[in-house]
Amino acid sequence: MEDYGVSKPNITHKLQDSLFEAENLYNYNLLLQISPYNFGICITDPSIERCLLLENYQFHFPENTSKILEELNAFFYEHEWLNAGFWKNIVVSIKNNRFSVVPVSLFDKNYAASYLDINSNAQPEEVLFYNKEVSLEAVVVFGVQRTLVDWLNQKYPSKKIKYIHHMSALLEGIVSVDRSAEKKIYACLEKNNLSIAVKEGNKILFHNSFLIHTAEDFTYYCLYIMNVYGLSQETTPLVLIGSIDNTTPEYNRIFKYVRKIEFIERPSILKYGFVFDEIQDHYYFDLFSLQLFE
Repeated sequence: MEDYGVSKPNITHKLQDSLFEAENLYNYNLLLQISPYNFGICITDPSIERCLLLENYQFHFPENTSKILEELNAFFYEHEWLNAGFWKNIVVSIKNNRFSVVPVSLFDKNYAASYLDINSNAQPEEVLFYNKEVSLEAVVVFGVQRTLVDWLNQKYPSKKIKYIHHMSALLEGIVSVDRSAEKKIYACLEKNNLSIAVKEGNKILFHNSFLIHTAEDFTYYCLYIMNVYGLSQETTPLVLIGSIDNTTPEYNRIFKYVRKIEFIERPSILKYGFVFDEIQDHYYFDLFSLQLFE
């Protein structure tokens, strides 16, 4: 076997339903999520609305696109079925802070780059995408490094990949699982990335991502947004998503200030076999939510 001379990402979770059949890939959806830190894989069977497989890996060289591509290339080369090109649908979620959300009424594709430059600095050699999110009545504009897009397109030349921003998956997923009229704040944590949303009924009142380094940063942003939107630390639910639980420093610190803390449920658009009981329901919520974009 060819030796690429580079490390492959470290596995964190690998779960497979007994109904998964490698010879049936053409009937499955391939859902991928790529962040500066992690690479997630989810396989679903849309005919029975079931999650069949989950894999998640951590990169050795986070935030270094060229090194990440080397790791992915070595990983794909050895993977038993990931290189197959005959999937039913392929959806790729990009998790970064190079995005902007624009009301449908104001969006003009000719100014897509300008919307991004308002919130972040222009990046060299990037590809711009924009997706209209019906339930949000908005367009999510985001940029992805061209080398990553070219690499993915070369891996699946016979399929048209649907590129989605992490924030789209997160917000659409939240709206799909929570139809209550109650005003709530949601916090999704992965490594140094914190995404926060405030929802009331079916409307998203606020959404943004922040770079954090400590549990204090996590607490600061949550409390700051609660204060801005007049949310009570005693009665407003703070709904947690991602790599946070009651053993992590972020939880133990925010628990001192917010009295009503909940964990989100898995997206109900999919069924999950008992094998997924190995992970908590609020893990990989945004990855599972990619099924909404098939």
